[in-house]
Formats: sequence, C-alpha cells, structure tokens
Amino acid sequence: MSFPNAALHVLHAFERSLHKPAMKRLPRQSRHPDQTQAPRLESPAELRDLAEVLLKELLPWAHPEAGGIPGGGRVLVLVHGIFDGVYGAAFSPLLLWGTLLGRLQQHYQQRVYGFDHETLSVDPLQNARDLIARLPSNTDIDLLCHSRGGLVTRALLQHPEFQARLQTDIRVRRVIFMGAANAGSPLAEPAHRGRLLELFTELIQRRDPGSAQAIRNKFLFEAVKRMLADAAKLPGIEALAPGSDLILALSHTPAPATVTCSFVCASFKNAADARLRHLEPISAAAFGEAANDLVVPYSGMTSLGVAPPQGKPTTLGDEHTPQGDFYHLNYLDSQEVRDHITDFLGVP
Repeated sequence: MSFPNAALHVLHAFERSLHKPAMKRLPRQSRHPDQTQAPRLESPAELRDLAEVLLKELLPWAHPEAGGIPGGGRVLVLVHGIFDGVYGAAFSPLLLWGTLLGRLQQHYQQRVYGFDHETLSVDPLQNARDLIARLPSNTDIDLLCHSRGGLVTRALLQHPEFQARLQTDIRVRRVIFMGAANAGSPLAEPAHRGRLLELFTELIQRRDPGSAQAIRNKFLFEAVKRMLADAAKLPGIEALAPGSDLILALSHTPAPATVTCSFVCASFKNAADARLRHLEPISAAAFGEAANDLVVPYSGMTSLGVAPPQGKPTTLGDEHTPQGDFYHLNYLDSQEVRDHITDFLGVP
C-alpha cells in the first residue's frame, strides 16, 4: 500500500484513527426492539437517541471488537459504504429500532458482525483483502452490503486474487446487495465529485444532525474537498467511477456458483419529505434522467459483470415508477426491506 502524497497519507492515518479496519460485533438487539416504525428524526428526543447510538463508532470500548471472527457456526457480516461506518447512517435503523437485529442475532447465534473499513484512502480491492483476512475458515458466511460496500463484496467474490480461497476454505453463501454501487456511480467521476460531497454532507446531516458522526464527517468532507481541489487522487473514490480499472477487472470473472445473491433497489424522485427536495437537482446534475437513489444508479445496483443477477431484486417503487420516501441512506427504514432480508437469509 503506497501513498503518492503527504495529504493522502494523513487521510489514511485519520481513517485508521477511527479503528479501521476492524471487525465489530453488533449488539444483541436494537435500542428499541418494541418500536414498529422508523422514527421521523424530527424531535430533539429522537435525534438525541440516534446520536447516542451512532456515538459508539467513536467509542471503541462501547462494543466488543475482534481482529477476526472465530470459526464455527454461521456468520452474518455487514459491509458499509463510503463516508460511513458500521455504527453509521445506513445501518443505524438496524441498531436503533425494531426486532430485525435481535432476530438476526438469534438466527446467527450472536454472530452478527460489521466490517469497519477505510473508504477513501484505500481502494475496494484493499478493503476486500482486509475483509478476507478477518473471515473464518470453513464457516458459512452471509454478507449484507450497502453502497460502496457492494464493490468491496464484488472484489471479494470476483477478483482473481481471492478465487483459490473461495474454492477451498472461505465459504460465502448468501449476499444481499442493498443500494449497491456494483457498477460505480457517476458522482465519483472527476466532474461530479463536488456534488458527491455536497450530497453526503446534506444526507448525513439530515440523518443524524449534531451527532458525533455528522461532526466527524464535516471535518472529513472539508479535508477531502481540499484534496480534490489539489487534484489528489483518492483511491476509494477513483475505483467508484463507472468503468474504473477495478470495475472492468471484476467484469470478467463470475461470482462463485455456490454464492446466491439478492438485490435491494430504490429509485428516488418527487421527495415526500420536504427536507430532501432540494437534493434532487444536485443528483440530477450527475444522473440526468437516469433512475437513481440519489447516489447510485438504479441500473447498476444488480450488476455483477459477466454473471447474470441471481435472485429477484426487492424494489421500493421501481425504475419507471419512482417514489420519494426511500433513498440511499434509509433502506433499512423500510419494513419491506427488512422482510426481504429475513426471507432471503431464512430467518424465522
């Protein structure tokens, strides 16, 4: 792993200071298992509640960590997206409310983990190396990945570097790609990277305003903005551009036949939440008329290169009938998505 400039080295050190990469064990159940609907995140009490959940990302002693996962029994691993973390915006509904986390923990015998990793200073292939180093041998492994985590998972499943291990001792069985950037995103192209930062700044600020993660990301976004202004190449973003070297490399190798995949997709338009309406023009500047969930193109969410999609996508709305309730960071607010996860993974 090399760093062509001092700024990238500092960024990598910052990401490592957040205890990345690491495998983190999730709680036994959500904070509010009896709550049956996603909070609106409008009242001070709701926002304070979410902030306390997300603060755990900055408090490594608040949850067990492991260098790797012990073998034996089946395992579920979450793989987060760009600018995010296990205790971050996209997976926060799982941690905050409802019975899903508790049901998953019971099904996997308290073996639900999250892979926390750098998303800017290294590329998804390096993330996949760090991930496979923490996976147990001869153990049935299921994966739930989101956003850029889809590309990390594709690298694990399809890059030639890992094929021998996947055919011998690493047993990945089921994968759910949720809002996955499997074919990248136009927002990662040089002309649109300012919009990528603007969108995530706004989305995370609305998801958890005032929380530790929002404060941390404000610092991170400003640092990245400065680096992009200086024409620095960030490996984690470069690989997300459609047609990147990594995406092209993955297009030639199918996923192992023993792996069954499913996909959760959404097309966001005509926002029902007034707080989100001004984000659509930002996204449209990169996507044009192509359907998207504000960050990832709808058409690329089920892309696996030469391998045809396995399993039927769960769509919130569809590509031609978009809706405005669900977008890139709140898939797990949907009961339909939660039901799909339990059905696909065989959770009672």
